[in-house]
Amino acid sequence: MKRSLFVKGLLVVIVIALVSVVSICAEDSVTIVGKIFEDTELVTSEGEVYEIGDTEAGMEMLDTITDETIEISVTGVLLQDGETMVINVVSYKVVGE
Repeated sequence: MKRSLFVKGLLVVIVIALVSVVSICAEDSVTIVGKIFEDTELVTSEGEVYEIGDTEAGMEMLDTITDETIEISVTGVLLQDGETMVINVVSYKVVGE
């Protein structure tokens, strides 16, 4: 009986922790629309420049999107490295050419 109660309590704690992590990640995510330039830069139509972080999704995107005329929507987490803004890509999709 005590063991069953302990397991149920542990499961509740794990679920709460997972929900917290997911909500924190969702709050920090941004979506930016732009084009890839200079092999590793995402540039918006307003001229904002973001370096593509070294993530699996980011590297896949850079390998896949090689034409600078293709507009993409990138979702990820922004980090600042000195004066450089870096986006760690979580997902991307082509939105226009």
